[in-house]
Amino acid sequence: MLIYKKSDKVSVSIGDIDFKISPLSFHQKSELQAHMIKAVKGDMDEAMVSVRKSLKYCVKDIKGVHYLDEEGSKREYQLEFEDGELTDDCLDELLNMPFSSKLNSVCAAMLQGIPDKVLDNEGNEIEGIKIKKLAVKKPGKSKK
Repeated sequence: MLIYKKSDKVSVSIGDIDFKISPLSFHQKSELQAHMIKAVKGDMDEAMVSVRKSLKYCVKDIKGVHYLDEEGSKREYQLEFEDGELTDDCLDELLNMPFSSKLNSVCAAMLQGIPDKVLDNEGNEIEGIKIKKLAVKKPGKSKK
């Protein structure tokens, strides 16, 4: 069995966008579950708080996303962090992207640990999401 540290970064692909996602701490899981319980009872504000916080806590890197700068030049998008968590502006930008619901599903799945696959509300695997778990390197034969 392989245990994941909070500082580990798991590779996740959503279509052609690559992310690095970190596991949640016990405190973060407890906080997110409290928001989700309120959301299930119909509080949609709490649902959005849960979505924002799960992204804020989990997402650590992104590749394959670009933006146009003031001169109209294409630039690689970079995440912005404050105290190791995504900034509010960065969260707003991620939540405006077409794949945001899939990214949210990945981060919400982290409540149960590192998943093998991400499921929808009906238990079906969500297409287009690939998770690459950390692999244990097998010792090779030494060359003489």
